[in-house]
Amino acid sequence: MESMNELMRMMAMCENARTARKEGIKDTCKGGRVDPTKNNKKQMVALLQAAGLSNARINEHLDQLEK
Repeated sequence: MESMNELMRMMAMCENARTARKEGIKDTCKGGRVDPTKNNKKQMVALLQAAGLSNARINEHLDQLEK
Protein backbone atom coordinates (compact mmCIF):
# COMPACT_ATOMS: atom_id res chain seq x y z
CA MET A 1 0.00 0.00 0.00
CA GLU A 2 2.85 2.37 0.82
CA SER A 3 4.46 1.82 -2.57
CA MET A 4 1.13 2.64 -4.23
CA ASN A 5 1.01 5.99 -2.40
CA GLU A 6 4.57 6.70 -3.47
CA LEU A 7 3.70 5.85 -7.08
CA MET A 8 0.67 8.15 -7.00
CA ARG A 9 2.79 10.96 -5.52
CA MET A 10 5.40 10.56 -8.27
CA MET A 11 2.69 10.60 -10.95
CA ALA A 12 1.26 13.79 -9.44
CA MET A 13 4.72 15.39 -9.44
CA CYS A 14 5.19 14.58 -13.11
CA GLU A 15 1.75 15.91 -13.99
CA ASN A 16 2.31 19.14 -12.03
CA ALA A 17 5.72 19.63 -13.63
CA ARG A 18 4.16 19.11 -17.08
CA THR A 19 1.45 21.65 -16.29
CA ALA A 20 4.01 24.20 -15.07
CA ARG A 21 6.04 23.68 -18.23
CA LYS A 22 2.97 24.17 -20.44
CA GLU A 23 2.14 27.40 -18.60
CA GLY A 24 5.70 28.59 -19.17
CA ILE A 25 5.39 27.84 -22.87
CA LYS A 26 2.08 29.74 -23.02
CA ASP A 27 3.74 32.73 -21.30
CA THR A 28 6.55 32.65 -23.86
CA CYS A 29 4.09 32.62 -26.75
CA LYS A 30 2.08 35.51 -25.32
CA GLY A 31 4.72 37.93 -24.15
CA GLY A 32 7.90 37.06 -25.95
CA ARG A 33 10.54 36.30 -23.36
CA VAL A 34 9.89 34.83 -19.95
CA ASP A 35 12.11 35.29 -16.95
CA PRO A 36 13.68 31.83 -16.49
CA THR A 37 13.63 32.21 -12.71
CA LYS A 38 9.86 32.64 -12.82
CA ASN A 39 9.47 29.44 -14.83
CA ASN A 40 11.80 27.55 -12.47
CA LYS A 41 9.82 28.89 -9.52
CA LYS A 42 6.56 27.57 -11.03
CA GLN A 43 8.10 24.16 -11.54
CA MET A 44 9.49 24.11 -8.01
CA VAL A 45 6.11 25.08 -6.54
CA ALA A 46 4.41 22.34 -8.57
CA LEU A 47 6.89 19.74 -7.33
CA LEU A 48 6.58 20.84 -3.70
CA GLN A 49 2.78 20.76 -3.93
CA ALA A 50 2.95 17.26 -5.35
CA ALA A 51 5.19 16.28 -2.46
CA GLY A 52 2.36 17.27 -0.12
CA LEU A 53 3.73 20.48 1.37
CA SER A 54 1.34 23.24 2.40
CA ASN A 55 1.39 26.60 0.66
CA ALA A 56 2.79 28.29 3.77
CA ARG A 57 5.66 25.81 3.92
CA ILE A 58 6.33 26.22 0.19
CA ASN A 59 6.49 30.01 0.61
CA GLU A 60 8.99 29.57 3.45
CA HIS A 61 11.21 27.45 1.21
CA LEU A 62 11.00 29.97 -1.63
CA ASP A 63 11.85 32.84 0.72
CA GLN A 64 14.92 30.96 1.94
CA LEU A 65 16.06 30.35 -1.63
CA GLU A 66 15.71 34.03 -2.55
CA LYS A 67 17.92 35.15 0.36
